[in-house]
Amino acid sequence: MYSYDTEEMIIRIKKLKKNLGFTNEQLAEKSGVAVGTINKALGTETKEPSLSTVIKISSALGVSVNELIFGQEKKPEDTDDLPVEEKRRILMDLAQNGDIETVKKLADLIKVVDAWRDSEGG
Repeated sequence: MYSYDTEEMIIRIKKLKKNLGFTNEQLAEKSGVAVGTINKALGTETKEPSLSTVIKISSALGVSVNELIFGQEKKPEDTDDLPVEEKRRILMDLAQNGDIETVKKLADLIKVVDAWRDSEGG
């Protein structure tokens, strides 16, 4: 099981952002996330960013979604009710309408959601 801590994730985002020399405005530009959303997530009004925002920020920072959320590259077991073949079919359908990077991020997202479900006991 993997635990998810928003505050720790925000600390990781700030550290990665600093290491890359990004301002909030530059992170917003690179990620496609509104600078107001970045400021709220990383400022004193810390609120939990949406998964969509986390995916965009992870891409801009050059790390996987799992690494950003959990602090290291973790490989959660496939615990979703959907069979692996069904997941592959869905990803292939998406691949026909998008680029491979989007599909990779969606695959990462599926793993994150699976891990979150496990950590919540569901």
